[in-house]
Amino acid sequence: MLVPVDYVEVGVKRAGTGPTGLIAFAGYVRIKKWDPVMTPVLLQNMPVIDGRIRKVVRASVILEGTHFAGLWFQATSDTEGAPKALLGLPCELIHQPGGPVAA
Repeated sequence: MLVPVDYVEVGVKRAGTGPTGLIAFAGYVRIKKWDPVMTPVLLQNMPVIDGRIRKVVRASVILEGTHFAGLWFQATSDTEGAPKALLGLPCELIHQPGGPVAA
């Protein structure tokens, strides 16, 4: 899938310390512009993208001295062209005030 370069930002950031004490890094994909066709396809394929990146990371010597903390996807409400209402929900969201009734 070809994504225009100005629609996403891809990078790596330090993410603290891993479970073995090594420096941890996380990859991130930040959606900068929302395309009504391309962006949902990108988000739908997050597990495939994550799997492919993890495969490359596992095959790299970089893990000898660091820890891979994962891949983060981000699309904020400020993303240019992002929807302003929920789309395509298979159910209706209803707020039910209160909690369980005590017996």
